Amino acid sequence: MSSPATVGSSSKSVSRTAGVRLESFSGRIRSCDGVSAERASRFGPGQRLAFTRGAGTAQVQARSLSGEIALCEPAAVSGN
Repeated sequence: MSSPATVGSSSKSVSRTAGVRLESFSGRIRSCDGVSAERASRFGPGQRLAFTRGAGTAQVQARSLSGEIALCEPAAVSGN
C-alpha cells in the first residue's frame, strides 16, 4: 500500500506482517508498535520510520509533507 498525503493527517491500519516505511517532511509520525520515528535530517524538521512486522510479506509506504502519520490498530487511531 502506498499513501501520499500533501497536507493533513493520514491514519492507516496495516497487516500484522508488513515492511513499513513512513516519511514526513515537517509532520509527526506516530506508531502504536512502540517503534519511535527518527529525525530525517540533522537540519530539517522531518521524521522517518522504517521497520518490519513479522515476515514482512506486505509493503506499506506513506509520505506526508506537513501532516501527522499514525500507524495503529483501528481502535487506537479512532481514539486519538
